Amino acid sequence: MNKRAFQLISIIFIVVVGVMGIITYQKYTNYKSSKNEYATAKQAFDTGNRKYAEKKKSYDKTKNEYLATKEEVSKLRSNAESEASKVDKIIETYTANIHSTIKLLPTLRDKLSKMDAPEGIVFKTDPMGKPFIVHTNPTVEQAKKEWSDYWLEAEYYAEALKKESDDNFKLERVKTLIAIGRPFKDNEWPEGIESPDGMMYREIGTGGYDGDMKTNFAGLTSDAEYAEAQDDKVKNQAPSKEESLKFVKEHDKNNPDLAYNDFGVNSDSKGQFRLVKVSSKEWQEQGGTGSLGFLKVYGDGTVEDGTAEDIPEQ
Repeated sequence: MNKRAFQLISIIFIVVVGVMGIITYQKYTNYKSSKNEYATAKQAFDTGNRKYAEKKKSYDKTKNEYLATKEEVSKLRSNAESEASKVDKIIETYTANIHSTIKLLPTLRDKLSKMDAPEGIVFKTDPMGKPFIVHTNPTVEQAKKEWSDYWLEAEYYAEALKKESDDNFKLERVKTLIAIGRPFKDNEWPEGIESPDGMMYREIGTGGYDGDMKTNFAGLTSDAEYAEAQDDKVKNQAPSKEESLKFVKEHDKNNPDLAYNDFGVNSDSKGQFRLVKVSSKEWQEQGGTGSLGFLKVYGDGTVEDGTAEDIPEQ
């Protein structure tokens, strides 16, 4: 091989080696870049796998809880349907029993009216002619059990009269209610009662007393349970402030110009009265005293002229 040929081959070899080097470098650069991308992708993939695993775990837990709840709801629904079915049967039986009882009532009433009363018990009839049992001398236990409504009423009055713990008092009231339909024997009514909370005292003959005792001493509630109740003491008793105000307003035909001031209770030959001062609102607005005089108001609603001499002594 001559020198020229050798030089040519050497140049070609160097060029080839250079080209191969460049190609190899480019491939290496691409490989390195791909390797970094792979590492990044792998990291992202691993992170995704980890999140997926966490979410799957959470999903599985939620799914299990849902299935458990679904099963519990199913049991509750089944129990509810079962209970509803039982209630329906109870109502059906109860309704059937009611109808049967209604059909038997005439027969039972007839048999009851012909029965002999046990010792200590008598039969009476209500306004409709229906028989009912009345204990003539109940014990405390019988009164509580068999006359519960009367016993509750007796407890109310016992509390109002500050005899809360006196069962004998309550029993006597129950006996009286059974026997004569009055809360107190011989129509002897208390002169006054305190409200259960002890905040107000009601005198016999006042509207408040009538409201609590179901009487009609004041003559304001003719439909009261004991509307015919009477007591001589009430005739000479002064009305309450509320009642006297009602009486004087009626006396003055509810004149809107008039104002009233209570001056207390006094008495004369006709009995007790409440003295009320009457004033004119218009005169007072014009600077005057507005005084028009006094009125004496009696327990039966009578209103008469009074004077300053009727003012009770303090």
